[in-house]
Amino acid sequence: SVTYQMEECGEVKEKERYSYAPELQWDPQVRDYLCKAYGHHHFHRISDSLT
Repeated sequence: SVTYQMEECGEVKEKERYSYAPELQWDPQVRDYLCKAYGHHHFHRISDSLT
């Protein structure tokens, strides 16, 4: 693609690149329940996997 070719040549500036970093917004009661059920670390990994 054209964008890919431009990146190879270094013509695309860092601020012009797009990124996608969605975040889940859990209901607080559901989040608390799942943190207690799975542990904070495992729940965080699950949330990251879903996004």
